[in-house]
Amino acid sequence: MKLSHIKKLCLGAIFILPVNYALAMSQTDADNFQKAEVLLNKNDMKAYYQLKAKLSDTALYSYLQYQEITKDISQFDTKTIDRYLKDNTGSYWAYLLKQKLALYYAQKENWQNFEKYYEGNLGVSGQCYNLQAKYVLNQRQRALNEFTTLWLSRVSLPSACDRFEKIWLNEKTLSEAEIRQKAFSLAGAGKLTEALYWIKKTNDKTRIRFYTLWQNANKNPKKYLDDFTASFHKFSGFNSAFLSIMDNLSRADSYYTIEFWQSFKQKKLLSKRIINLVEAEIAIDLARAHNKLAIKWLAKIDNQYASTLLWQWRFRTALYWSNYADYLAYSQKAPVTLKNKTEWQYWQARANQKLGKMDAAKPVFEKLAAERSYYGFLSADILKKPYTFNDKMIEVSSSALAKLEKNSAIQAAFDLYQLKDYQLSYNLWRFELKGKSNSDILAAAKLAENQKIYQLSVYAYANGGAGNDLTVRFPVAFQSEVKAASKRFHLDESLIYAIMRKESMYRIKARSYVGAGGLMQLMPTTAKFLSDKYKLNINMNEWLNPNASIMLGAANLNFMDKLFSDNKVLGVTSYNA
Repeated sequence: MKLSHIKKLCLGAIFILPVNYALAMSQTDADNFQKAEVLLNKNDMKAYYQLKAKLSDTALYSYLQYQEITKDISQFDTKTIDRYLKDNTGSYWAYLLKQKLALYYAQKENWQNFEKYYEGNLGVSGQCYNLQAKYVLNQRQRALNEFTTLWLSRVSLPSACDRFEKIWLNEKTLSEAEIRQKAFSLAGAGKLTEALYWIKKTNDKTRIRFYTLWQNANKNPKKYLDDFTASFHKFSGFNSAFLSIMDNLSRADSYYTIEFWQSFKQKKLLSKRIINLVEAEIAIDLARAHNKLAIKWLAKIDNQYASTLLWQWRFRTALYWSNYADYLAYSQKAPVTLKNKTEWQYWQARANQKLGKMDAAKPVFEKLAAERSYYGFLSADILKKPYTFNDKMIEVSSSALAKLEKNSAIQAAFDLYQLKDYQLSYNLWRFELKGKSNSDILAAAKLAENQKIYQLSVYAYANGGAGNDLTVRFPVAFQSEVKAASKRFHLDESLIYAIMRKESMYRIKARSYVGAGGLMQLMPTTAKFLSDKYKLNINMNEWLNPNASIMLGAANLNFMDKLFSDNKVLGVTSYNA
């Protein structure tokens, strides 16, 4: 019998929802599951099917079937796949499988099957595949028109769009207005060479010169910006182009920009708004660098052209240079939506306090101290009052708990965590809770908390309306690991917990977009450095494991303490920065 026939028969015992589950996978089932995955990857199908049969009543059985299908989709006919999808309707595995099938058939250019499984969840790449499918399946004009809209709405498209873009370019005649729109969006994103490529297709000599001078002035403002301004200050799009040139210049070198701006001959051709916006950018760049010149430049800006960002830098700069009277003056004129924010209310009170006006400051401190917030705690410190936590224990319905205990996806998330597939456990958990009632989410949270799976419980409590139950939102997790790290580096356990909670929300395999990982969110290079420096002998293949991550995070806190002479504020700030 052919392997594909065997697979169809063995997959045939499609997912049967169990009536109930224990809240932990048995060790025998866990061992069998891991062995089955190994056999599947080795393509030892006979032994695999024998083990698979023993797992048919586990919560992860449908996940095992999903892996079987996606290992080699070509081995399964669509009837078998469709049966699996039907029996697992609404599940995370069905959702993932449809994604894989849509991508598989897109690569094969089997557009009929692509359309069958595509559910609009593959981002821009999926949109391009979908348009190509429509084009092939007799919706040519609609596909071409929709691709034009997509092309115009984005500066660039992913490589998955390349195939259909070639078809589109051969068949679509772009209007001059569409080309101008694309060129302007490209130029605004700094892609001036590409903008010129497109605008040259119009044979509009004036616009070609506009973009050419824009590109030249961007590279060398001193040589070309006078000519660009004199020639095009009344031209549509000039203001945006001018501001982008000056913004780039100011960010690169504020001192040179000030000198250049003060001697710029064509300033008289610019509107009052553009002059203010250029000077606002210079002011903000000076303020970011803590340059005292920022005080003067920030004050120059007409309030009607002051952005929220500029107002914030006015506040920060006044505080940085202890100009408390300036802060209060700015606060009177700032937009109400900004100055009513908690942080700026606090600093207004502090400014009054610094100027000896405690009568004006105290009511604000009293109001803030009644809140559970960073500035509420600072205000309480000033007033020498205890912190207000407003802690309220959440109640979980017993009926909701009983219902969720029987949920196969909830059980599967717990089982995956037990198998140390932490990220997949978290992804499944989030998918399963989406759209559920708060009562169900809190019940799921309670079940995860009972299992001490804090990356799941904290997420669920935060999304189920338990914002005021601080005990469950800030659990004392990984106690033995924290205690060992605390003892090794002479740190308060609470500090380690605080960093862990903020950095990862207890997600063991959390990864940031820059590559930091683990409970304590360290870069791999930092982890290696700390392991070597403190002779921790941590295997760098296991640096994301809880014990290693917590010990390395504590080492990093210790290192920062030493670096900043035990200044905890600077140490914790540097931990992140």
